[in-house]
Amino acid sequence: MRASEVRNWLGKYFLLMTGGLAAYLLLLSDTRLLPIGPKAGVDAFQIVIPVFIGQLTVMFRWYGAADSVQSDARVHLPDWVVKWPPLLVLALVLLAAALSLTGSVGSGTADVLVTPEKFKTILTACVALLNATTIFIVMKYFEARPSADS
Repeated sequence: MRASEVRNWLGKYFLLMTGGLAAYLLLLSDTRLLPIGPKAGVDAFQIVIPVFIGQLTVMFRWYGAADSVQSDARVHLPDWVVKWPPLLVLALVLLAAALSLTGSVGSGTADVLVTPEKFKTILTACVALLNATTIFIVMKYFEARPSADS
């Protein structure tokens, strides 16, 4: 991978994940499609989205800087180090949502595989995993250079 590929891949991932998860948690909070309910949906939103917004802020700051032209050198990381953590998080969130919905359409709450509390815990664990595995990469490949005006 090249540095520009890392930046483009992570930038698009964080933008889509932030927007998609925010929409899921807020827009569907009063429906059966969000298994944790409105209050827990807002709680989960308040846990997850600020972390993603922080990542996006770093990325957009880099893209917005006039002097952010950095070398497009080859990155000395395997592709999986950049791509697998975000993909794993996406898979875990989708699996947790699917399992919680599958159980909740049955006859009662006894069949629910992922309870509302467990769903929130899974979201928190996903954010922690994503932050732990990508923060260095984001800091390294979205490092802002001081502008000439400073």
